[in-house]
Amino acid sequence: MCPVLVATVHDPAGHLLDATCQFGDLLSLYTTSYFRCTDVTHRSVLGALERLGDVSIEVPGLIGRSRREVLRYARADGAETIMYCDFDRWLHWAWHYQRELIDVPQAIDQRCPHAWYVCLGRTSRAYTTHPRVQRETEQLSNDVISLLVGQSLDATAGACWMTGRAADIILSESIEESNATDLEWPALIAVRDRSRIEGMCVDGLEFETASFQPHEIDAAGGLDAWLAIHYEQPRVWETRMRLMAQSVKAALRVFDAAARVQE
Repeated sequence: MCPVLVATVHDPAGHLLDATCQFGDLLSLYTTSYFRCTDVTHRSVLGALERLGDVSIEVPGLIGRSRREVLRYARADGAETIMYCDFDRWLHWAWHYQRELIDVPQAIDQRCPHAWYVCLGRTSRAYTTHPRVQRETEQLSNDVISLLVGQSLDATAGACWMTGRAADIILSESIEESNATDLEWPALIAVRDRSRIEGMCVDGLEFETASFQPHEIDAAGGLDAWLAIHYEQPRVWETRMRLMAQSVKAALRVFDAAARVQE
């Protein structure tokens, strides 16, 4: 069954415009595309997305709610097969690993035919492309969800594949308002039936942000200098560690609630 794409977008500076115009035709891979954009996203990007799919608006800082709302729009239209991906990640994937992106539906049909929810994660090579602050904090989150679910998962790559059944479970039970939905969503499926959750690793979910900021990278004096300015900072570590704690807490909340019901 042809999937729909649901995506969240936050781009005040308009960094995604050129790639959206260049690779927007690949959205024909999906029956429909739904975008939940922050209200500070650059008008040019909003205009380009409005020509490509269904656009709704959200205030910044509530990514968990945005993810649920864009999923709700798709499900209300009857979508039965849904791919979620942060839009900057999807664009990078379309740009650098187009064949892999095109083949995702077939790959999932072949490798995960019985799954309600597939965590789209990163190959080892793709994982190492991310800044250290992301790798180390996300690895801890992934270690926890893997222990809870009973299989190795990369759940923090900002992408997943789900059936309508999984979407309904998520929409009825998800409450997280941050990126902690990365762990909350697979946890909600796993407590229903662990056999219905799987993972699939891809190269296209490598580090994406640098692809859209070549001028800023040049101005900083190169990629390493730009990464040092924007990622290797104590405040960034604190933010990432806080998200890690929120994510782990969300997953444990789901599993603890399920355990109480079974008592």
